[in-house]
Amino acid sequence: LVLRPARPNKRRKEASGSAVAVEGSVGDEWVECVECGCWKFVEGGVEKDDAWACWNHGKACNQLNAVEQFMVDWTSVIDDDDGSHCYRFVLEGREFSVHELYWSVCSFGGLGKVRKWKDVACDLLHRKCQQTVSAAPGKNYGLIRNQWERWHLTKYHDSFAGRPVPAEYATVSIKPSKARDHH
Repeated sequence: LVLRPARPNKRRKEASGSAVAVEGSVGDEWVECVECGCWKFVEGGVEKDDAWACWNHGKACNQLNAVEQFMVDWTSVIDDDDGSHCYRFVLEGREFSVHELYWSVCSFGGLGKVRKWKDVACDLLHRKCQQTVSAAPGKNYGLIRNQWERWHLTKYHDSFAGRPVPAEYATVSIKPSKARDHH
């Protein structure tokens, strides 16, 4: 698993009042709207405008999309004041974020319904690139559960269970295994 840092909860603003982008992962950033003061998570990064505004980038002021809402809620649960938490991992050469892992597990009906973590890996890969996990032994898909625990996703779920998952995660994208992992 390869991890990258999350965004800090502490917001910064330059003395001039211009927006300050706060880097998350490589190419991902949080940027503050100069109109509404709302922080937006922009996957793939942003141009370093002096005055970044939601409306100028196809986003609505004072409204968070599902990823932004998840990240705001999650970073409040893990108390990420210094930005030291990581929120990405690499599985079979593809990068995944904490929200993708959480929503994938939700598509199985929650943590208690996951039979094999390889199923979660298959679901993640199928959603991202219509690829299945290789049949090679020793891939350590149980490490995904370790990442779930490191990211305190059970604690997040306990705090925000009422938040709906995006429609594309309403059901699992693969046929789950019948046997259970020994975890």
